[in-house]
Amino acid sequence: MLIFDIPDTVKKTLNSSRRAKSKSLWTTYSIKARPLSKTGAIAKQFSTQLVPRLASQLGLHGQPSGSETIASDQGQSKHSTKKSNACPAKRPRTEDWGTVHHGAFMLPCMQVLVDTIVNTRADSNTTLWSPEWMWARITQLEAELDETKAARDMALSEQDVVRIARQAEQNARREAMAQKSAAEASLARKEAEYSRLRAELEEALSRESVLLSDVKMLRGDLAKAEEGLRTAQSSLDESQKTSEQIKFLKQELEEARDRAHKLQLQKLYLEEQQSRSDAAEFEDAREKIQKLKAEVKRSNSELASTLEKLESTQRALEAKERKCSSTRGKYERIKEKLGAHKARLENERTLIGKLRDTLTPEAYRSLGATHETLGAFPSAMGSPLAVEEGNDTHKEESD
Repeated sequence: MLIFDIPDTVKKTLNSSRRAKSKSLWTTYSIKARPLSKTGAIAKQFSTQLVPRLASQLGLHGQPSGSETIASDQGQSKHSTKKSNACPAKRPRTEDWGTVHHGAFMLPCMQVLVDTIVNTRADSNTTLWSPEWMWARITQLEAELDETKAARDMALSEQDVVRIARQAEQNARREAMAQKSAAEASLARKEAEYSRLRAELEEALSRESVLLSDVKMLRGDLAKAEEGLRTAQSSLDESQKTSEQIKFLKQELEEARDRAHKLQLQKLYLEEQQSRSDAAEFEDAREKIQKLKAEVKRSNSELASTLEKLESTQRALEAKERKCSSTRGKYERIKEKLGAHKARLENERTLIGKLRDTLTPEAYRSLGATHETLGAFPSAMGSPLAVEEGNDTHKEESD
């Protein structure tokens, strides 16, 4: 509670409180000035206790004139983010604001002024409200105000530095979070791509294993077909030998027929000569004829057996030729099927090579620990492929 003896000072103080600007005394210390009400316990206490005491100290008698105006400064507990360092004492709790001390409302930031007034009133040797005292008091308050402003400016600068640092930290944190989100999204995309490529690789490996089993089965069938072809070839060679024997037997048959014809002519000649020759010659001729007949019978029997053997050999040759043609046709079909499977296997190997080129070490390193497990796939997959390529080369050379 402040008491002025000049009404203009009270008006200026109230107007300054109502028109409080930014960084002014009112906004800095969150205080507000208002006149004392004419009713209530505070007004009653002021009129009954404080006014007589002030009148006795100032040497006045009676009630104060109308020129004496009373104003009270009351702080309002506003929420503010700026912390004031101008208050010399410790900031009191909110519930202590408005506590009555010697009949006045005390604020934390007005404690110095009130204490000064109380100490000044307690000093009976000092002349109150004199111009010298007022000038000294004004000088003291200006010095204190300058110190308070300097402390306030320093606090504001520190607050600005803290605010800038906090804003920079928040920006850095937001940027780090954005980079983290981008990295996580990129990692998720790479993991999805890795899963897809790994699934394709496993599918290609399964198809390759199926194709390898089919190739092995076809190679077994091809080996059987080649064995049958070699057997048919040997049978064909035997049939060729048999045909040569048949030709030789035919030639012998023709020679035997010629000999039989010649013997027949000789027989006729001998029969003609029989009538002319004597008995001895007839007997000799007869013996010769008997021999020739026996020889002819033997030749005829040999010719019949040779013909039977020739017919059986021709039947066996026809059977061998039919078997050889069927074996050759099966061999051609198996060879065509093997070529198709070889082409398909080459396509699968090309696809696996592309997948290997796609799964680069950089992608492995980006996926972390899965790089080492995935790196074992090409080495584990390369050995059987190399063996199969060697077998295919050897097989093609044999074909």
